[in-house]
Formats: sequence, structure tokens, C-alpha cells
Amino acid sequence: IKPLNEAIKINVHAAIFDSVVGIGIIARYHDGFVLRGCAIFLDHKMDIEWVEAEALREEIM
Repeated sequence: IKPLNEAIKINVHAAIFDSVVGIGIIARYHDGFVLRGCAIFLDHKMDIEWVEAEALREEIM
């Protein structure tokens, strides 16, 4: 979904494999311009809700 004018949209995706978690995050303006993106891996298992919360925390920092 395209965000409203002057808004920033943050997408978070997570995947859980055995004891490793992968997180992808991207932030972009309403026109699609990418502000920031990153991918991180965590070496401990979490529930999906906690993984997405951790991803948002990483994006804010």
C-alpha cells in the first residue's frame, strides 16, 4: 500500500530457521525513495511477534 504524501512507510519481514532468525527492514518515502534498509541475523530463537518487535527496534536505532 502506498503511504500518504510526506509519510514514511516501514516494512518488516522476518524468517525463523531452527535457532537462527533473519530480519529484513526497509523505510521509504511516499514516492518510493528508499531512506534506509538493513538485514540482520540473530543467533537465538524467538516467537515471530518478538522478531518483528526486534526488527522495529533495530530500525529506530
